[in-house]
Amino acid sequence: MWTIRYATVAPGDPYHARLIDMPRHRVERHTHHDFVELMYVLADGGVHVLDEQPERMVRDTLYLLHPGEAHSVYTEDTLSYVNIAIPVATWGSLLDVSGLSGSVGAKVHVRSPEVAEVFTGLVRSGERDPAGLDLLRFAAVVLPLFAGHPATTVLPDWLREACSGFDRNQDRWSEGVSLLLDLAAVSHGHLDRSMRRFLGSTPSQWVERRRMRLARQLLAGTDSQISVIALKCGYSSVTYFSRRFAMVHGVRPSEYRGRSRKVGFPRNW
Repeated sequence: MWTIRYATVAPGDPYHARLIDMPRHRVERHTHHDFVELMYVLADGGVHVLDEQPERMVRDTLYLLHPGEAHSVYTEDTLSYVNIAIPVATWGSLLDVSGLSGSVGAKVHVRSPEVAEVFTGLVRSGERDPAGLDLLRFAAVVLPLFAGHPATTVLPDWLREACSGFDRNQDRWSEGVSLLLDLAAVSHGHLDRSMRRFLGSTPSQWVERRRMRLARQLLAGTDSQISVIALKCGYSSVTYFSRRFAMVHGVRPSEYRGRSRKVGFPRNW
């Protein structure tokens, strides 16, 4: 199975969008490491396989695929769909500000010309110059589709309590995934499988999302030194914190702070 990393697809870009026209009798299999994938079917003609469960791809179906989910598409006839890749940190930020949880549904059926247009429009924008503002316009149309379609599985009580406990124990964030394991009282393998299934991320990805969310809030809403912010977010090394922040956001913390104040980001961004 071919594993794709975002840096090999669209390094430095806020998103990657492609219109895919698959001919008859073709197969494509892969999994992806650090981005979510949105697939919007424009014309019937294929079968999508996820978790070894095949399903015919019907026009106006929107699929959401999380990191680590191996899937494949094969065609009986010609198939047309739009594929959007969004870095997992960016997707997490969009969910944060929209008020949606990480367990939004994995499939939505929609019949709206506006939805098809917003997907094909993002492809056109991406061919010119992928811009964050285009992604925000896209998200404003697409995220509400998932608001009415929560995940069919219910978050287990133990996992919900572990995640809430992690947020309540910011003074222990330096422990990272070990803190989650302590709060969950399950094996690392069980925690990893459960978080992938219910939250769409690995434990380390989830922890980093929480750390980076707090970092954004502190950078935009306080005058604290970056070294202090790094410690509050669970990083003992300001150098490592700055490197991770830049890898996730594309800019260093000091530059993010300057930009956020110019555009007036809210404190919970």
